[in-house]
Amino acid sequence: MERFYCGDLTSADALEISEDQAHHAMHVLRIGEGQLIELFDGAGHYATARVRLGKKRMICQLEGPVQISAPPPFSLRIASAVPKLDRSDQLVDSASQLGAASLVWLDCQRSVVKPHTHGNKMLKWQRLAIESAKQCGRNHVLQIQPMLPLTEFLNGCREPILCACPRSLIGLHQWSRGPATPPSASVLIGPEGGFSPQEMDLIGSRPGAVMVNLGPNILRIETAVAAAAAILGHLSTRPLS
Repeated sequence: MERFYCGDLTSADALEISEDQAHHAMHVLRIGEGQLIELFDGAGHYATARVRLGKKRMICQLEGPVQISAPPPFSLRIASAVPKLDRSDQLVDSASQLGAASLVWLDCQRSVVKPHTHGNKMLKWQRLAIESAKQCGRNHVLQIQPMLPLTEFLNGCREPILCACPRSLIGLHQWSRGPATPPSASVLIGPEGGFSPQEMDLIGSRPGAVMVNLGPNILRIETAVAAAAAILGHLSTRPLS
């Protein structure tokens, strides 16, 4: 069954999906009148609906109750520098498919790319997160937060911090199989030149912060994000609702 994003599933029995979603449904997927689809709102709610087509509109009549998917038992927050070019798009898509709950862009001393909070890049990433959720079947959409200076992020972080560091002797897979895994954690991924020595000292001074490696090789930013999410993915294992 094809899936489509609808921002509010609780307001009415008949819902109109956005123009871009309708265009994809009608002209790419060739969704027909009366076909059953699934709607989701990105916050865990989902429902089956029947399609009613207009000229450029797509009205969906709910066919049953709105249901809700419980959030995963482990919440992963990725805090990452922004890679160059379209590699940031790949990062968002991978983080979404691999189950990360949220993504925070970090402004580091060696950061090269610094997107504006309300710029087109942020809007594009939000759309990519929704499209990825449609494809991979998750009902909680990856939340993408504006860029924060590393210091500000650390000051506001109240969960365990895992910093990717190739020199660490502790593998992330080892940490994830510890006897007392917390319900959430943040994984820090630095820019292409790595975190500066001052930033590493700042991260290391945080209570409970752990330096971990993601394997024997030095990874690109987007690859490191995918590796971290994949390694920790078993903590969020739960059949799709």
